[in-house]
Amino acid sequence: MILAGHRAPVLCCKYNVTNTLIVSASCDETVRLWDASSGCCISVFPAHSDPVTSVQFSADSTTLLSSSYDGICRLWDVHTSRCLKSVDICLPVGSATFTCNFQLILVTTLKVELQLWNIDFTTCIARFTGYDHLCVSSLSKISFSFKDSAVAFAIVKEGAVYFWRKEENRYVSKSERTFLGQKLDLTLLTYHGITSTLITYSSSDCSISLWQLA
Repeated sequence: MILAGHRAPVLCCKYNVTNTLIVSASCDETVRLWDASSGCCISVFPAHSDPVTSVQFSADSTTLLSSSYDGICRLWDVHTSRCLKSVDICLPVGSATFTCNFQLILVTTLKVELQLWNIDFTTCIARFTGYDHLCVSSLSKISFSFKDSAVAFAIVKEGAVYFWRKEENRYVSKSERTFLGQKLDLTLLTYHGITSTLITYSSSDCSISLWQLA
């Protein structure tokens, strides 16, 4: 099956929780909603004025969250295609994603800042800096966990693991794995907040690593 319709490269594509809908984000500045079984385009959202860098369903599949290089993040009504909320981050946005309990939104920028927002984009709860020009654009490399109502998340980039807690605006720790003097290509699999354990996979030596984070 081929989902045809975008007029420029697609940067992000996600299923909803029931795998009945697909949403895609493209450099053509639009978001498209697709029927997963038929491949038909259900609706087109004229989402942004620059490439759309990420899009995601809410837990109940009624809302979409989109971000763009235009610095705007938006919440959309899936059924009406109406924009529910628009917030100007004032920086080019690499991604926006719901945290695992769908109560917060993490925004990553193409500068040295990440922002944690409440679910309706009315308040920026925390700003995270100090990750050495780390441009985060791959949501698959961000993992969230919740412990005692505090959010923690980890990011893997260029062989290094960065770990944040909401209470601190810089990363808590940075670790690296090397093999024969070379940094390994790491892929983040999951983060367990109760035990503060991070699991990564390395395609360089086909190993799975468990990281104990402070």
